[in-house]
Amino acid sequence: MLRLIGKRLLFSIPVILIASGVVFVVVHRVVNPTAYLALNPRSSAANTQRLTAALGLNKPLLEQYFVWLRHFFVGDWGTSLISGQAVARSVGTALVNSLILGGTALVIALVIGMAVGTISAYRQYSAFDNMATGMAFLGLSIPTAFLGLLLQLLFGVYLVQHLHLNGPLLYISGMSDPGSTSFSFSSLLRHLALPAFVVAVQILGVYSRYTRSSMLDVLKTDYIRTAKSKGLSSTRILFRHGLRNSMIPLTTQVALDAGVLVGGLIVTEQVFQWPGMGTYFITAMNNGDYPQILAWLMVTVTAVILFNLLADILYAFLDPRIRYV
Repeated sequence: MLRLIGKRLLFSIPVILIASGVVFVVVHRVVNPTAYLALNPRSSAANTQRLTAALGLNKPLLEQYFVWLRHFFVGDWGTSLISGQAVARSVGTALVNSLILGGTALVIALVIGMAVGTISAYRQYSAFDNMATGMAFLGLSIPTAFLGLLLQLLFGVYLVQHLHLNGPLLYISGMSDPGSTSFSFSSLLRHLALPAFVVAVQILGVYSRYTRSSMLDVLKTDYIRTAKSKGLSSTRILFRHGLRNSMIPLTTQVALDAGVLVGGLIVTEQVFQWPGMGTYFITAMNNGDYPQILAWLMVTVTAVILFNLLADILYAFLDPRIRYV
């Protein structure tokens, strides 16, 4: 296992380096860091030249890349062109907020999706299976923004009016109370509930269908029939022998989703004004904030690569028959 992890880590290093080069070239070609100066009537060509020199944009592209890469790996991600704040600190804050939202939604979707998929496979074509299939397709069909707005109207307007409440049961925007300076776990949960539910609905159906499909294949294998002939209980057969061996396709999907979650849930975060990586990216793009965009893309790309690495390692753990050359 250690040999496998070492090989995959060594393989990931050049992949990250190649991805960093692509990210740098794309951002360099697409984003103009001095564009916002043109909006200022008091700005001059000298200001543009000073900013260009400060960012090192007057150097050859290859030299710019190696300077940026060296600074990135030591944690010096520059400062925001607009706010003047350290990019590493602002990205770190946004990343934690996105992980709170995305991680909560992922856990909810994974637990419920695996349970529903397992029961649906065991009771194939039953009323429960048909209902689960219909609900999965319904969840996948509802646009994220539409579902979020419906929940905001329900909890922020209708329930407050009809139940004559002083405030909403669940908050519909932000992640803390206005004017609050101290952390409150109960307040965080009330802010987190609706956006986490919206995200979970989108991926729950996928996880339940993956689990059902994979479990149906596993239940037809010889070792499951042998376990049944030995008189093992259905629960033990399903969750100890069946579920573990059916998790490989699901592991791939979860790894991809986890990498995407690190980059932020752009639509959900915009609807609920959640200050995560999605909101961070939209703000950086609107401002043309060159250092922020580079940092966001690099963190997202690295996360996708590392989570795929984790999925490769989990394959060998879930199924000892899998070995990498």
